Amino acid sequence: MSRKKKHKVQQAGGSVELNVMPFIDIFSLLCTFLLFSAVFVSIGIIEVQAPFLTNAAPSEPANKKPEEKIKDVTINIDLAKKDISLRSIETGEKEKVLSFSNDKSGVLELHRELRKVKEKFPKAEKATLFTEEDVDYADLIMVVDAIKFYEFSATKAGSHEPASAASADKPLFPKIIMGDIIL
Repeated sequence: MSRKKKHKVQQAGGSVELNVMPFIDIFSLLCTFLLFSAVFVSIGIIEVQAPFLTNAAPSEPANKKPEEKIKDVTINIDLAKKDISLRSIETGEKEKVLSFSNDKSGVLELHRELRKVKEKFPKAEKATLFTEEDVDYADLIMVVDAIKFYEFSATKAGSHEPASAASADKPLFPKIIMGDIIL
């Protein structure tokens, strides 16, 4: 009987159906992976001008006059348990160091000196404060207020409001850096 069935199938011959559904499934998955991988394989060229070291002085623009050089100041304040030192370094000048006592009168003197620096360099915004480990928190906050607010009162130091409403609008040095933290 099996011979008869085989013989009939071979004689019918021309009507064989091919199941293409698995091929469609495979190609649809391959197309998806091809499109996703083509996005990640895209090659872009970015031209970067690498800096190089030289001993030559930086070139000045031709239209800039020598007396128009911009002066800047670096302000460093060292706060210790007993004293406060102010180091200001102006561009092209020597370092100026002043010492104050770590009490309300010393902080007021520090504030007066900082106001003088601000009047000389109105665009300066940054001061760096270095502290020792044994400094009291109240002393630290009083010095931070003296640096930050243009109008400073030692009696209101440490409160969350400036000495006057005008000092909130006009800060002395608004960016205070303590290590790597900007306040």
